[in-house]
Amino acid sequence: MFPFFESMALIEGKIRNLNLHQIRINQTFAYFYPEYKAHELLNLKLDNITFQYPFSKLKFSYNHSEYILEIAPYQINSIEMVIPIHQPLLDYSFKYSNRLIINHLKNKVSNSAEILIVKNGIIRDTSIHNIIFSDGHEWFTPDEPLLNGTMRQYLLLKKIITKRKISLQNLDQFNKFKLINALNSMEESIAYPIELIKTQKIL
Repeated sequence: MFPFFESMALIEGKIRNLNLHQIRINQTFAYFYPEYKAHELLNLKLDNITFQYPFSKLKFSYNHSEYILEIAPYQINSIEMVIPIHQPLLDYSFKYSNRLIINHLKNKVSNSAEILIVKNGIIRDTSIHNIIFSDGHEWFTPDEPLLNGTMRQYLLLKKIITKRKISLQNLDQFNKFKLINALNSMEESIAYPIELIKTQKIL
């Protein structure tokens, strides 16, 4: 019923990077629903939602004419390892509600692990994050992500991170990485040592 969604950080009643979420909704409507007007996030009646937590996850699920809102507390979880997995045909260029393939891949590893999706030898994303890498001086993000996340877009616009083609073979050029998304800013995200990416355990 609702084939697309946005997961947004709701901080003290305000949506973080609202304009970037709106742009993605507009792009989705332009491609799938060109005859309809896109939903406007600014028109959401958030005053009707009870804010029990200063930092919450707001899920906005929608189709061409309707939407629903769900709110829940959010806490950043840590991981113990990252397992690369080859998926040359996987497409997630829009934020589809149907995540069966991605969820199936994630279920191949333990709850404390994350997957790193690799297409044609090039690193893309994890199951729910964009990934950024540091060489000790600068931060880089894969130049062809599965999904161009809003936090990734924000950091690129601010020139805090730079696009770069990153493969499993050149991971030794980096010493740490972070996992970012709408609910995990660069400052909020944990910096993990690059050794947590287990290239010898490729699925």
